[in-house]
Amino acid sequence: MKPETSKSFEAYSNSPYSSIKHSSYFHVYDRYFSRFIGQEIIFVEIGVLNGGSLFMWREFFGKHARIIGIELNPEAKKWEKDGFEIYIGSQSDPNFWEAFFSEVGQVDVVLDDGGHTFEQQIVTAECCIPNIKSGGLLVTEDVHTSYIGTLVDLRRILLSVTPRTKSTGSIIGLGILPRRKNSKKTFRLSRSLNRS
Repeated sequence: MKPETSKSFEAYSNSPYSSIKHSSYFHVYDRYFSRFIGQEIIFVEIGVLNGGSLFMWREFFGKHARIIGIELNPEAKKWEKDGFEIYIGSQSDPNFWEAFFSEVGQVDVVLDDGGHTFEQQIVTAECCIPNIKSGGLLVTEDVHTSYIGTLVDLRRILLSVTPRTKSTGSIIGLGILPRRKNSKKTFRLSRSLNRS
């Protein structure tokens, strides 16, 4: 499917500011995020410096969504004038996450487009999953970046992240893996968080 047929791609194209999203991710966004359109949700994106994705998600989800950005660079606070909430901190710092969720409470969706290292992604998953509402999502983009040039079995590592609390939702990893010489294939890994 071409990204041009995607609602999230349309919102991306309409954003007045730039952001970088892999073209194969748009249909994944549509598949997993469409049920939240028009709902009163709390959507958190990690990695929002240029601001483009904030506007994309506001258009995609609609006026009832509370869009929150997390960024390491304090310059991102400039997006608060446009009605977004911006929190400055490191996604690899559990103390940041504790303070964040203490103030914000539980959220519906976390989209990790932050630092792209497995350490950051693992800390983020461990800290966010207990604070995602039942039926919510944690989507981690670009999981392949931690494994470029290695022979690590990415599926085994991603799917071995086991949350420690009761929750019902999903964790989804998006990335690009080499398929053949000079060719790439997008993959999507997902895991249900149904636990008792």
